[in-house]
Amino acid sequence: MASKGTASALIVLASLLLTWPGGAHAEPYAGLFAGVALSNSTDVDLKLSPATFNDVELNRSVVFGGKAGFFLEAPVLGGNTGLELEVYHFRPDIDRQTVLVSANGTGTTTFDAADLHVTAIGLNGLYRFPLARDGDFPHGRLQPYAGVGLGAFIAHLETRTTVLDVNMDFGDTDVRVGVQALAGARFFLTPHLALFGEYKFVHTDDLKFNLVSDPGTRGGLTTGEVNKLQFDLTTHMLQAGIAYHW
Repeated sequence: MASKGTASALIVLASLLLTWPGGAHAEPYAGLFAGVALSNSTDVDLKLSPATFNDVELNRSVVFGGKAGFFLEAPVLGGNTGLELEVYHFRPDIDRQTVLVSANGTGTTTFDAADLHVTAIGLNGLYRFPLARDGDFPHGRLQPYAGVGLGAFIAHLETRTTVLDVNMDFGDTDVRVGVQALAGARFFLTPHLALFGEYKFVHTDDLKFNLVSDPGTRGGLTTGEVNKLQFDLTTHMLQAGIAYHW
């Protein structure tokens, strides 16, 4: 329910983003970006047979996406406030690895490989400060900025298992709320075209996956499996892009 509420809130705020500039003096912009996503190791809880896989490593991934927003013209402490909607995608896949497991005792086990696709829809509140102002760049040719935001994170986990020598792929999709913080700078090549680079920190609520393989029988035996996995996601992103400001 919390995830649905978050998605609804983002839709409402996105609508405000699209309509607010029309009623106020604002500087709208849109841009594209790409970079690298570095996800922290995470503890994965197995809920069906209670156990915890400790410090499961997630792969480095490419992140790419787009953003649109606006800065209000009215100055605040010498700078400008703004609102930004962004959509981005990354893949912190999990390789097959040996990890510590906590169940009835503590030991090591093999954690199977899994593909993890994450698409985020985020809304950020921003503040920028103008540097190197002149007649062509009234808001500054160089603009450091920072912000915080809220997002809906749509994650799909898919893995493969072998039961009675039969390979089966199975997966699940979950949507959870997440928070993010970012800091970066824009440099304007022209009065309307800017390059930007930024760092972003992302942390999600626990993602929950019900991995149910296709049920079937072989030799009179059931070949279906059910696993319930739960873990959060903490990721650091370094990205660069280009934006057009109207």
